[in-house]
Amino acid sequence: MDVEAGTRDEPEPARTSSRLQPASPHRGSDNLRRAPSSEQLTAAADRAREGRARFLLAVLDGSQSLAEVPWTACAGDDRRLLRVRLRQLVTTAPLWDARRSNAALGHVAMLAGAAFAEVRDAQLAWLVDPRSSGRRILAWLDAFRPRSRPWHGFPFAPVPDTFPAEGPGRPPVLAARTVDGELRDRR
Repeated sequence: MDVEAGTRDEPEPARTSSRLQPASPHRGSDNLRRAPSSEQLTAAADRAREGRARFLLAVLDGSQSLAEVPWTACAGDDRRLLRVRLRQLVTTAPLWDARRSNAALGHVAMLAGAAFAEVRDAQLAWLVDPRSSGRRILAWLDAFRPRSRPWHGFPFAPVPDTFPAEGPGRPPVLAARTVDGELRDRR
């Protein structure tokens, strides 16, 4: 106490930082976004299911091959296609029954270093995941790329003089060897 002035020495009040503001009753409500309604969520889920169904129908009618499917799913802006399950995708393809599908998915699992159950239940996003360094997509391509032999009986039979020169996407055309050993189309 200051005797001469007759007042008490009181410490100065603590200064408040300019960053601290008194709490308002509705603090942060301006920054929150409105949550989507249940109708909007249902409509978005329906659109996603419809897009995946169109994708599977393209595989079913043969306009998409199983080797092209990962590129189609990743090339578009529709990331919902990556939620299609691999087993559903393979069994949807024409001429692929459960036994052949299991064999192909087992081949993918072996080459990718994963368990068969993991591959069977995995989604297309698992296949193109960048953390696998392309190992899974290469296993997929190895399982589903078209295979062909150069000629019937290869490698044990000799090269025939005449053989079908058809290839993927080309109509069957007979080719013959000329005297010089070159191939010539017979038309």
